[in-house]
Amino acid sequence: MTNKLIKLFNASKQYYSHIFSVTSYQFIPALTYFLLILHYYFSSFSKYGVNYPFMFSMFTFSLFLFFLFPKLINNFYFWLPLTGYYWLFLFDYWVICQNHDILWGYWLLAITASCLVPTERRSKFLSVNASLFIAFVFLISIIHKTISQDFLSGHIMYYQFLFSTRFLFLDYLLPFDYLELLETTLTNLLNLQENLEPFSIEFIPQKLRTLAIIFAKIVYILELLIAILFFFPKKFKVIHYRDFLLLTFICAIYFILQLNGFLFLMVLLGLSQTSTKQPFIRFLYISVLLFYSTLIT
Repeated sequence: MTNKLIKLFNASKQYYSHIFSVTSYQFIPALTYFLLILHYYFSSFSKYGVNYPFMFSMFTFSLFLFFLFPKLINNFYFWLPLTGYYWLFLFDYWVICQNHDILWGYWLLAITASCLVPTERRSKFLSVNASLFIAFVFLISIIHKTISQDFLSGHIMYYQFLFSTRFLFLDYLLPFDYLELLETTLTNLLNLQENLEPFSIEFIPQKLRTLAIIFAKIVYILELLIAILFFFPKKFKVIHYRDFLLLTFICAIYFILQLNGFLFLMVLLGLSQTSTKQPFIRFLYISVLLFYSTLIT
């Protein structure tokens, strides 16, 4: 019995090592495709698909092609029509599409371009592009928050705390009945929209305002650190902390705000810039992805 358990443990260890030690180009294109399918099937098609039915058909047809011919996932001519059509979709919906829709478009361009890179350099190509992609995304976010008059002042977070149901967990943390407060503010907002009845916010505890300012500054500092660390080359030891900071941001922000497109993309980019020497970091990214995927499906 003991020998069987040892053999089972050794087999599991080898399987674990194989999964988390493959090079990026061997699984990132396939993961990109499946996350794109998952996100747009369960989220964006309901928003855009009414006026863009061919996009759904094209994604479905390419999915069948992938199952029939798995090696197509690393073929330039598989990605070129998908990426081209996706960008046509973006140009058509440029005014109303979300930020993460555009970011997905840029990453599809990187995946398509990687198919033209020699196999031995493809993982490096994906890693460098993913690192710079993450760095620039958070840098642009920091610049926007810096010049905004509403974020660092806490106004945006204060509004979210008052009128969004995404922060129900605050009821367990605050010394007052947050659920009752939220119900009252939402009712007042509805009366304002329907009957133009103004309402006062003097009844709202000052602690909620203070919490909004603290939360905004924590988010700002976290984004700034992520942007800085992902610009560093991998030869610097300080970069070992960047994956944990990114994972913290994903779990603390994207989980709460339920930003599916951003979460899928950031996990994908985080995985893309890891190497075969980082199986534990890859395990963390994949665990976060699987856990969140089970929640939304």
